[in-house]
Amino acid sequence: MMKKKKNPRGLFERPPASGVWWINYYVKGKQHREKVGRKSDAIDLYQVRKADATVGRKLPNLCASKVVTVSELIDDALEFVVHHKDLRNYVSKAAIFRKAMGSVDAADVKPQALERWLRLHCKTAATSNRYKAFISLCFREGIRNGKVGTNPARLVGQRKESAGRLRFLSYDEYDTLHEVISKRFPEHLAEYIVSVHTGMRLSEQYTIQWSQVHLDRRTIELTKTKNGHARTVHLNADAVAAIESVKRPGQRGSDRLFPREGTKGRFDTRSGTSRASRTRKSPASYGIQIVILTVAGWRWLVRRSRRSRRLPGTRRSRWPPDTVTYPRPTSCQSSSASSEQALNRHRRM
Repeated sequence: MMKKKKNPRGLFERPPASGVWWINYYVKGKQHREKVGRKSDAIDLYQVRKADATVGRKLPNLCASKVVTVSELIDDALEFVVHHKDLRNYVSKAAIFRKAMGSVDAADVKPQALERWLRLHCKTAATSNRYKAFISLCFREGIRNGKVGTNPARLVGQRKESAGRLRFLSYDEYDTLHEVISKRFPEHLAEYIVSVHTGMRLSEQYTIQWSQVHLDRRTIELTKTKNGHARTVHLNADAVAAIESVKRPGQRGSDRLFPREGTKGRFDTRSGTSRASRTRKSPASYGIQIVILTVAGWRWLVRRSRRSRRLPGTRRSRWPPDTVTYPRPTSCQSSSASSEQALNRHRRM
């Protein structure tokens, strides 16, 4: 019986006995197949492809192969962060980057092209680093899904960011801003007092539910924070009185301590329609920003602790030296002042 002749390495005929030959080879673990035609041409092309893979030449894009664009990687990244609490910023960055490089083949993106785009588009180092992180996320998801093999954003240098500006309220500015809010938006006065005397972030303060507030212990248990770790916020007499002033009969534990405005269910810090931003337009408010309020209370505590060494009902920790911590209050420490007296206590600072 005549033995069947084996095909040359890397060649196969499809359909069998049709005279149409294909080549099959692997580059970096990825399989490639090409339809050639005659057997002699297939042998020559196979040798050329193996030689190109050995020296590292870029293989041509075949018509039958699907080209993965940057836009497809952006879609994968948005799907990955769909439940992220900062999804709005991801969507914004995706729209800008897609408009610039969405139609480009992801395999052709080089670090130099990304650096050039970041340099032209981003004015500050912080903005450049945020976009670099988003681009790196897109390619990282592409690698995880097997659509690309490399992440060019990893080779883009991280720009050094400035330390920023340190700014906090003085006592006079606190009084002036308190007066402006009392006249124009009295329903938001409690929010202002709590923000100064607790140092909570804006996103933390406006996501608090009544079930997290413990006035008997003078604490607020934060579960949704920026870094993801739970934190306990201790309240002084002014903060307790401000919270008690917004307490109403029939409130449930799932209700917000400070309900958000509008129908969107979102407190937009970048919008010019919020009450606080409209208050800042007043000449008497000195252009004070919301972030400043969270620092002012701690600065005042530190300044007062340096003068008196110890605050009533507080103790100083050894490290860091400027940290003031509130102990767990006892029943004898409950404030006997009324809500209105405590709300106006800032006048006697």
